[in-house]
Amino acid sequence: MPVLTLEQRQFFADNGYLVIHNLFDLELINQIKEAIFSIFNGQHTGIRHRSEIQRPDGTVLTNIQQLYRAHPVLSQFIKHPYMGSIASALMDDTPEVRLWHDTLIYKEKLEGGAVPWHQDYYLLQHVAPADIVTGWIALSKSNEESGCLYVVPGSHKWGLMPSHALNNIGPDSERFLKRSVHEALRPLIVKQPLVLEPGDVSFHHCLTIHGSYQNRSDYPRLGYIQHYFPAHLRRVAVSGLDYAQAYEVTVPTGELVRGDAFPLVWSATPNENHTDTDILC
Repeated sequence: MPVLTLEQRQFFADNGYLVIHNLFDLELINQIKEAIFSIFNGQHTGIRHRSEIQRPDGTVLTNIQQLYRAHPVLSQFIKHPYMGSIASALMDDTPEVRLWHDTLIYKEKLEGGAVPWHQDYYLLQHVAPADIVTGWIALSKSNEESGCLYVVPGSHKWGLMPSHALNNIGPDSERFLKRSVHEALRPLIVKQPLVLEPGDVSFHHCLTIHGSYQNRSDYPRLGYIQHYFPAHLRRVAVSGLDYAQAYEVTVPTGELVRGDAFPLVWSATPNENHTDTDILC
């Protein structure tokens, strides 16, 4: 079981992201890719959402959510103790980690579209506090040429910006950074690429500003993403902005977020977790 060092914990606290290399071996990565491609090619049903997002420059971005519901390999993998234990550590050692949802972001070679700069929490304001963490698993090479994830270090300390990428999908992919980030903070913007090999994993805070550019390489870029939340997350009322229905949040305002839509994937109680022998390879 991986244990984060004090230096890694402090790096995440300071920067809002953390990269861990070689977390998974290629045998497991290939099993995950095989399962995901079977869903991608329409061999399984049960996913919540799939979209082929057309960009103004002619590129396309594929987004599929709730893949774990569609394939037994992924329904096992979401409970892998490596991911859950790291997520717990990055969420102040929460005793329980639940999955908000999983996502595939697929960028075809040469024409895979960008993901505009944004903060994940903009769409999650109906729950609080903003302690949600995302794990980004590289299933292929992810670098500047192939459209890797970029983060703005330290931006998780800036609070929630007044706008979101959904309002900024257009020819100007930098619009969020130019207009939505408070003017006083713009000189602090640094675009840090997260260069990953298959089996590497990055984690980022839900307020960390991040995005990615077009895939200009001659191979597809695949990222398998898992959004985690801690035991203390509650439903809150948000005037004029409520994505609760889309994300299947049915608990009353003020209650802890629970239910079958948000599976428990890691617990500090050992018998609640999978053992290593339960996890595929």
